[in-house]
Amino acid sequence: MFRGASEFSPASRGPQIGAWSRPLPPPSTITGALATLILQCKNRPPPRGDSSAWYEEVIGIFGGKGSTALRGPYLMNGEGTIYVQYKGEVLRLDELVKNLSKGKFLEASKELNKTAKKFELGHVDSVGIRLSDARKAAGKDERTLVYSTRMVDYGKIGGQKNVSCSIIIEVLKASDSLETTLGTPKIIRLGGEGRLVEVMAKELQPVAEFVRAEGRGAKKLRLYVASPMLFEASPALISKEFETLGPTVFVRSSLREKVKDYLNEINVEATSIKIAGSLGILGGFSIAKPVRKPVYAALHHGSVIEVSRDLPYDQEESYKVYSNGLGLFRDLGYGTVIPIPVADHAYD
Repeated sequence: MFRGASEFSPASRGPQIGAWSRPLPPPSTITGALATLILQCKNRPPPRGDSSAWYEEVIGIFGGKGSTALRGPYLMNGEGTIYVQYKGEVLRLDELVKNLSKGKFLEASKELNKTAKKFELGHVDSVGIRLSDARKAAGKDERTLVYSTRMVDYGKIGGQKNVSCSIIIEVLKASDSLETTLGTPKIIRLGGEGRLVEVMAKELQPVAEFVRAEGRGAKKLRLYVASPMLFEASPALISKEFETLGPTVFVRSSLREKVKDYLNEINVEATSIKIAGSLGILGGFSIAKPVRKPVYAALHHGSVIEVSRDLPYDQEESYKVYSNGLGLFRDLGYGTVIPIPVADHAYD
């Protein structure tokens, strides 16, 4: 169970509440779990600072800014096939490449909807009734509340059953603390239902290897947003200013400028930037504190950014975009984008 950023409580949801799992955990859930393992390994208590400083706390546990570079998360089955999150589902990496490496930009982006349906995850639905602890503690009449949950069943993908899967992140750079902690397999609780999972390190970077192999010198790259790309929430990002990409598709001009700024930060030039996807708000909730985390503007996973210029992008630049990511907190996995070269015959 990897819920969205909200409390599973009748106080906030009313007498009938529900929780629906995301296909994959957000990067903050993974990094929080790894940070917990590091603290346990060092026998240190968790920090109890301001909730707005959650990033500084986590990256401090890892070893400071610049000490760690994580990409993902992804799903990998027992045969080594990689799946990325696409909206509320998952999409196989090779199918993603097939769709985005050719054709018109908008048509290729929309085709992902059809392709993702072939890899629908299984789910386990349940409805229950339980006593409200808050009412009982207050000495009031014991009443019941109805709750419903939908959890992910990774043993079913695209109608196939008993599929062996692992949630993976790629560690492109590891601090000494993280490397020491992952030196041997560890057990930790993860997700809303607190399931025990085994955390282990392997000498394997399948998506990074794919990116290195695919850099063929194309003048256009389509960047698939594999984890939310975060920005400081501001009125400019939700203004009515937009550019038309097609009959019914629009993109905020201020968002395009933000993307251009982040590309400039890693010295990757783009003379044209197009974006197809959805922009929304992303927050969080700290179970350890417990308090809400800050709210950010987010370009959601499943979005596609097309960058182009007159000179071809070489293999090194493609990998630089992947290894650095775009947006805030990208060293923790946010803003993971997978660059896919566009075939020369693709057109707009």
